[in-house]
Amino acid sequence: MGLKSNIGYSYLLTAANYIIPLIIFPYVTRVLGAENIGICNWVDSIIQYFVMFSMMGISTLGIREIASHKDNQTDLNTVFTNLLSLNAITTVLASLILVCCIFFVPEFREYKSLFYIGLSKLITNLFLIEWFYKGIEDFKYIALRSIAIKIIYGISIFIFITESDDYEIYFLLTVLSVVITAFINIFHSLKFVKIVRTRFNVKYIKPFIVLGCYILLNAMYSTFNIGYLGIVHSKTQVGYYTTATKIFLIILSFYSTWTSVLMPRISALLNNKDIGMIKQLIEKSFNILYIFIFPLVVIGYLLSPEILYIIGGEEFIPAIPLLKISFLMLPICGIEQILVIQLMMPFKADKQILINSIISAVVGLSLGIFLIKNYASMGSVLTWIVVELSVLTASVLSVNKIINIRYFTNEFRKSGACALGYIAIYYASALSFYNPVWKVALLLIMSLIWFYFSNKYIIKESTVIQLFKKMKI
Repeated sequence: MGLKSNIGYSYLLTAANYIIPLIIFPYVTRVLGAENIGICNWVDSIIQYFVMFSMMGISTLGIREIASHKDNQTDLNTVFTNLLSLNAITTVLASLILVCCIFFVPEFREYKSLFYIGLSKLITNLFLIEWFYKGIEDFKYIALRSIAIKIIYGISIFIFITESDDYEIYFLLTVLSVVITAFINIFHSLKFVKIVRTRFNVKYIKPFIVLGCYILLNAMYSTFNIGYLGIVHSKTQVGYYTTATKIFLIILSFYSTWTSVLMPRISALLNNKDIGMIKQLIEKSFNILYIFIFPLVVIGYLLSPEILYIIGGEEFIPAIPLLKISFLMLPICGIEQILVIQLMMPFKADKQILINSIISAVVGLSLGIFLIKNYASMGSVLTWIVVELSVLTASVLSVNKIINIRYFTNEFRKSGACALGYIAIYYASALSFYNPVWKVALLLIMSLIWFYFSNKYIIKESTVIQLFKKMKI
């Protein structure tokens, strides 16, 4: 399957994973309320950290190794068996540790029913094997499967979640969507690969651990933020923080789609030593980032009050400053993704990745303990900013040692100048309507029109122009 098709299906996958939940989210927040949403998100953040511990570096190592051996069926079977076996060992270990925590940690015991539900997510995550499908670049299957399951999940939410005490049912339905996906994935994979008897190759252990430590350390400050915030403050504060960051992550995910598709492609180009093509793809990545990120930052920052009111109602008004700061983080996280996922990982700069993650973890934990205790959810966001800036700085220094790339292209300057148009559009829509829904609707329509004209006649980036031609606009 070609790169363009992969990107198309990946964006379809992103839509399934985030847009459908975004439709559901306003209903859920109003029914369950900030506190119960905070409880579910607090438990899920802890479960997710155990999932990351069980996965270690398999998500990156798996894509890299499967992409390198997908053309040889014997090697593919051997690599898949080795990686799945390694993942199984860490999954058993993580599950045993979680069970012990449920029994002996008081905060865990208080919500033990939710943690037991989360345990099933941890165990079945072994069979999710998204890394395998991304490695063989079967993005069509991933996208179509996700849409089907997300639609069923959405319908179930509207049927079964009717009152604030239904937060356990909400968490169960969320976990079930992962469990069902995992079983479908593992059975579908038998069409492409087999688990074979083979001698375990120890060469996978080091990158599995090193890349895993990078993921764990990078996630430490984000999951620590939520976990620590829920312990020293109310679960309502967790609800404010997770709601603001969820909106941010939905938006960032659309760019992450581009990043995840290019990672296996760059790994293949690196095997062929095609450095020139790699530089072209990286420059295109920066161009796409700047073209979309400038309008998103401006529109998102200015519309933060209206977005939160529409999604969560008046109860979530205290989260407005958190969401505004989150939107300012988009350029930082976007550039960071290009450097780490598209360059450092394919170039196997595992040691530098680990060092970067240690820096981020130390900064995040040391700042988080002070800021979260004193400033609650705002302290979590401030910690997040400092950590992401630390990761970005370390990544720039590391990448400069690997390859010479341009960070600020012509599209950066053009997109920055065109962003002024979105500010004018915001104030025009604000004067036209006081109703937040109508204000957002008008701004989005006018912004799309300005996006089209500014890109077609001012910025003129080739990928976006080709997209317009395909859409016949």
